[in-house]
Amino acid sequence: MARLDVIVLGAGIVGTSVALQLAKHGLSVALVDRRAVGEETSYGNAGVIEGNTIFPPAFPSDPIAL
Repeated sequence: MARLDVIVLGAGIVGTSVALQLAKHGLSVALVDRRAVGEETSYGNAGVIEGNTIFPPAFPSDPIAL
């Protein structure tokens, strides 16, 4: 059995990026997902991570609008 340094769960844009960076630094990495790479949340949001335009319901930008 091969020795692994890290197991990354989730092969979306974040998990894949983390796995690549760890591998670039010489670590042995396993990237695990229940579906193909990028088919879950990353597919649904087109791989965009945006913090300036998304406001979670718990933190509305305009409480009166609710």
